[in-house]
Formats: sequence, C-alpha cells, structure tokens
Amino acid sequence: MNAFLLRSGQPVLVDTGMPVDREGFLDSLRSLLDPAGLRWIAVTHDDRDHTGALTRVLEAAPYAKVLANVTAVTRMSEEFGIPRERLVTANPGNRVRTGDRELSFHRPPTFDSPGTLAVLDHSDGTPYSSDSFGTVVEGTAQDFADLDEEEFFPGSRC
Repeated sequence: MNAFLLRSGQPVLVDTGMPVDREGFLDSLRSLLDPAGLRWIAVTHDDRDHTGALTRVLEAAPYAKVLANVTAVTRMSEEFGIPRERLVTANPGNRVRTGDRELSFHRPPTFDSPGTLAVLDHSDGTPYSSDSFGTVVEGTAQDFADLDEEEFFPGSRC
C-alpha cells in the first residue's frame, strides 16, 4: 500500500499503490515531480496493492523502465503487459545503477508473494521491502518499540 519516491538525477519510484486510488496516486506523484522525469519504477511484488497504478504511471512516464523479477513480470502479464524495452530484470542478488544510485535486490525473510523483492538503496543504506516485517494492530503505532509482543505477533506472518 505504500510507495516511495527516491529523488535523484534519475528518480526511482518503488511501487505504485492500489488500483482503487489510481487517480489519487497519480495526483500525489505529480505533486512531487513531473512523471515525464521519472526514470525507474521498482516493483517489490506483483500484488495489486503494489502495482495498482503501474500502467497509468508508465503512460505518464514514457522514459521510465520497470525493475522487477521474472516471477512478478510473469504474474503481471496475466493482466497487462510491460513493453520489453521498458523492462529490466531484477532478481535476488542483482544490482542496478540508476544514475547516482545503486540498488540491490534481495529475497526478504518473510513475504506473501512468490515474486517479492526487497530493494536496498546503497547510496544511503535504506531498505525498501513489501509486506515484510509488518503486522496488523488495532491502533496506530509510529515505532515498533511502541508495541508489546502481545500486540505485534498475533497479526504478523512471522
């Protein structure tokens, strides 16, 4: 459900939100940059809550390439295609230079989709993962330390 925009010489978008909020997602993206300037879209996995606006973002970002692994691309192709010239395969263990950044792709220790990737941005050490290390809780918590074990573990997939 979350997406991240890495601003740099070649901006990178990690995931594209939910289908139900496609237009809102694009409006939010446009408030941060002109999509025509977007160069990379990293897909952490093919679930709809992470690829919901992908086709619309690709239309608005004609120079952007999609970084995704073979499993995710295969599963996404059941619904829509990504032009081959706009696809860069990113399997676990791969590294890709995106201008001034270097991204590496990893299989997270927990996941809910066979195509799940974690993305590590080596420029600042930030990991981006999907549906890993999360849990469902009754309220809102800003920090893991704010939850006790009885709140965290019943809602997690760990």
